[in-house]
Parts: sequence; C-alpha cells; structure tokens
Amino acid sequence: MSWIKTHTGKKFNYVNIDINSISIVDITASLSKEQRFAGHLKNSWTVGQHILLVRKLVELEKGSPNQKFIALHHDSAEAYMKDVPRPLKKLLNNYNDIYKKVEDAIGEKFNIILDPLDCLVSKSDLLASYIEDFLFSPNTDKNTQWTGFTKDSYEILSNLYNGELDIYIRKLMDKESEEIQEMLLNCHYNPKR
Repeated sequence: MSWIKTHTGKKFNYVNIDINSISIVDITASLSKEQRFAGHLKNSWTVGQHILLVRKLVELEKGSPNQKFIALHHDSAEAYMKDVPRPLKKLLNNYNDIYKKVEDAIGEKFNIILDPLDCLVSKSDLLASYIEDFLFSPNTDKNTQWTGFTKDSYEILSNLYNGELDIYIRKLMDKESEEIQEMLLNCHYNPKR
C-alpha cells in the first residue's frame, strides 16, 4: 500500500501523486497538530505555529503577498511526510526524493515555487528555528543551544520589531490546534493580509 487516508477522507498516494488529493483543509488539520523537534520541547509547539511564525517574520521584513503565501506553504509537505528531524532525514533512503515530489505537487496545486525556497522565506524559516530552539528547548542553559542564539539575541530581535514579534509568539502559544488551523486557513484564503 502506498497511500494514506487524509483528514477529509481523500487518498494521498506517494507513488502516483494526484494534485486533486491535496487539500488545504488536510494540510492545516495535520500541521496544526504535528509537533516540532519530534516533540522534544518543554512546551507544545506545532509545525502550524512554526509556519505562522515564519509568515510573521516575512511580514515584519515587508515581504510581498507572494512571499507570505510561500512562507505559509514552505512546510506543507510535512502534512503528508511528517516533521522528521534533520539528522534522521539523512538516514532515510529516498526520503528527500519523495519529499521533493510531494513538495512539487503542492507547489503545482497552489501555483507557487517551493524549491528553491524564496530567500526571505528561507532566512525567516532559519530564524524561526533559532527562536523556537531558544524559547522551547528543555535545556535550561541557554548558552549551549545548538543555534548559539542567546537571550541577548532574542532581546535584540524583539526590540528590532518593537516587541511585536514577542507578543505574536505569546499569542500563538496560547492557541489550541483548532485555532491554529483556523489561522492557517484564514491566511491561505486571504493571502494579502
């Protein structure tokens, strides 16, 4: 068997991907529940929350509506492929090939280019990962995080955006998965926001 049944009851086939089997409802339902960093965090933080954070960073950098839309979908393939930790991805034969096929199909479905990823979106994705590692890692010694991102780094970043980023992250932390899914859907259907 090479397919999964999705949230909406569609059959998503990894061998023969049909773009009609790709649904924004399936993507948002999955990603609003899928935990980042394989769930090894002191707080719940989903791929959906990560996506909204990346989109917010693109917005704060005055990204175009198209860049914000790409940010919204930069990890959409994970709705079908899971958020596999980077070290594990390297060990899984064919994972990246299958991921690329899924990502290309999503790009075709939503008429966007996801590979190569837009430069601003890519930088925002990396910065979001640094922020998430700093805020949510269970490691209490913030000077030993894998990113080298420190409390000073976060404060500088927060001040750069006049505290708006910190307020937004705290708002996301208080949301349930259904609310995250609704936020993702609203961004998808209203990409100019």
